Amino acid sequence: MKQLILILMSLASLQGCGKDSSYNPRNGDIVFHTSRSSQSRAIQIATHSQYSHMGIVYVKDGKSHVFEAVESVKSTPLPEWIARGDGEHFVAKRLSNASEIYTPEALERMLEAGRNMEGKGYDVYFEW
Repeated sequence: MKQLILILMSLASLQGCGKDSSYNPRNGDIVFHTSRSSQSRAIQIATHSQYSHMGIVYVKDGKSHVFEAVESVKSTPLPEWIARGDGEHFVAKRLSNASEIYTPEALERMLEAGRNMEGKGYDVYFEW
């Protein structure tokens, strides 16, 4: 899983965002923020990143959500996810060739993979 995220990050464009940004969410975007949780700093140190939490965006019926792993894997409305980040700042990454890669079939497989993870406990050892 970590290798997949690193590959996606290297292929993606970066967009710094805030609460009032013009960010236009699209299926498959990867969003990052600095969590205000007690384990945030430990995650930042372990990952050598200023960010400590991430999720994958999906848009359904015009509403944006984030698949994320917190106490358990769940779908969170994007505005709620943003509000939990430090200063409501977040970064969104999108594959530079997303329109080619994210075919309707690929997006459905991604959504199904997210649904299959829903309700599973948080993986504190990052071994998925």
